[in-house]
Amino acid sequence: MAWGQQSNRVIPPDWDARKAVVHDRDGGICHVCGHAGADQVDHKLAVAHGGSHDIDNLGLIHGSTCPTCGRRCHTDKTQREAAAGRAARRATAKHPRPRKHPGRD
Repeated sequence: MAWGQQSNRVIPPDWDARKAVVHDRDGGICHVCGHAGADQVDHKLAVAHGGSHDIDNLGLIHGSTCPTCGRRCHTDKTQREAAAGRAARRATAKHPRPRKHPGRD
């Protein structure tokens, strides 16, 4: 399912206009690897991590493999963000305090 089709995501009503502005501004240059050929709009700081839909937080990114460096910019960035989110949730998870052994003081 594409990002815009997921029911838990809220897309601004002027999303297409914002994408057009970003395409014009960035001229096909990926904000991750700096190479030409970027074809998707990405949130530089994910909305789930406090980012917004503001134009300044949007940048072009390679949706598939970069033809210059071979990186999978969007996929790799998304996987890094997901891993960081999982690590943060684990770090803040509440674990019960270990109980003392009943035979010890």
